[in-house]
Amino acid sequence: MIAAVTLAGAGHARFEAAAARPSPPLATESGTHEMVAVARADATLVGSTARVALTVERLDGVPATGGVRLTLRAPDPPLRAGDRVQFTGVPTHPRAATPEHAAYQRA
Repeated sequence: MIAAVTLAGAGHARFEAAAARPSPPLATESGTHEMVAVARADATLVGSTARVALTVERLDGVPATGGVRLTLRAPDPPLRAGDRVQFTGVPTHPRAATPEHAAYQRA
């Protein structure tokens, strides 16, 4: 019984710490933005579509931090880990209860 209370208290403390953390800067952006980012891993190809996780370096020409998942028409050659890309897009937030949302929450 004591162990259960201790574990519950530890879980509550982790939740409070996560809730107190500010949202990543990209999570609060809306509208169209120009970004420069580096691919974290090789793009995943599905038909003529590519998905790639990126670490953002610049947002509208200003240094920035955060991560985004870019979906685009598959380029030739495909994007590889370490490739730097520049693109213009509208950030959208992943829907709850999806693997993308879980990754977004961990970032």
